[in-house]
Amino acid sequence: MTSFDHVRLPSTALLGSLAKPANMRTNFISCIWRVSVGSLALAMTSIPVLSVNTYLAARYSLRRLVTGSDGASVPIMSFRTQHGPILHALAQIAVIKAHANAAVELYKDTSMDPRVRDGVAAAAKASMTHHACSSLSNLTERVGAHGLFEHNNVLQSEVREKLSLCWPVAQGHSAHDARHQDCRGRRPRLEYSYVLRYVTM
Repeated sequence: MTSFDHVRLPSTALLGSLAKPANMRTNFISCIWRVSVGSLALAMTSIPVLSVNTYLAARYSLRRLVTGSDGASVPIMSFRTQHGPILHALAQIAVIKAHANAAVELYKDTSMDPRVRDGVAAAAKASMTHHACSSLSNLTERVGAHGLFEHNNVLQSEVREKLSLCWPVAQGHSAHDARHQDCRGRRPRLEYSYVLRYVTM
């Protein structure tokens, strides 16, 4: 074990300045700038998650057959209530990809006010995660009991997306935190339990 006892350090050993920052909030945000990057990165995970689950729902809908009014077997994909949410999810994937690319380019612009860049990351996380979570809920319903099977990873994806809605962004709280008061301030394990109960009700 490494230990120190009454060690004197020169003033040059201090990291940073002793002077009080002119703006405490700006200084704090600059110290945790990686959190904003994490918010943007977390938001972009919605793209592969939604893509995989849309594919699974589409494959299931093409394979699952029911007897039509004429007595012939037809895939459930032929029903509007089935293919509508799947096509909607495909459209959302395209929009979220475009949003992610635009958000990354804006965030990379170092000439922009840091507060604006943080806002871009927070807005991207809030909007992308919210829309992906909405589509995942619809896709879970479209695959029926198959969505509960662990190997399909459909329900688990929805739980993770709902969990990310509960996680605060760099600026303290996102727009979602106001709508998800029950999630604020909880530890990840408790949030997972809360979301799991919510999904399985």
